[in-house]
Amino acid sequence: AQACGIAAFALEKNVNDKWLLFAGIEKARFKRPVVPGDQLVIDAEYVAHRMNVWSFSTTATVDGKLVAQAEIRIATVPKTG
Repeated sequence: AQACGIAAFALEKNVNDKWLLFAGIEKARFKRPVVPGDQLVIDAEYVAHRMNVWSFSTTATVDGKLVAQAEIRIATVPKTG
């Protein structure tokens, strides 16, 4: 989710006037355990931007093997006050 927030921040226009918020997670799947000492590689791929919601497809791997995947949503809302 943090990687997706950073990606949305980089893609969004006029980001200084907006908050970026975690909007949801769907289709989360955990395939195998990750243990201390493992190098976890997280990839987030932009999928779509509709209205104020950015969608990303994410995967996490260890030694090239899939350990988790999910679809993550990041919303942008105007700062008020």
